[in-house]
Amino acid sequence: MAGNVRKHARDLTPKDVQRLLDHVASEGRNQTRNRLMVLLSVYSGLRASEIANLRWRMVLDEEGAVSDVLTLENSAAKKLSGRLIPLKAEVGKTLMEYMAEIGTIEPNSYILL
Repeated sequence: MAGNVRKHARDLTPKDVQRLLDHVASEGRNQTRNRLMVLLSVYSGLRASEIANLRWRMVLDEEGAVSDVLTLENSAAKKLSGRLIPLKAEVGKTLMEYMAEIGTIEPNSYILL
């Protein structure tokens, strides 16, 4: 049994997170999009597949503004485990910046292009 021990990924420290954010801010195109992916993973606890399946309707309120809660739908969640996830202010701010960069959005379209 000793050969089958699963190792868990180590947790990122605040310094690790800042280094990652600094890196995506300095590299190539799509810096806001890349920052958004990191923030959704680190601060909202989303898996890569959940981030890839996010649609604008999951983060927008009735008026089309960024909500303070992400509604992860069953269709986007692992094992159909949809849930409500509070969004930190930094994630909301980055979502607004990304919306401004890409222009017109459709509620049913994927967030990350």
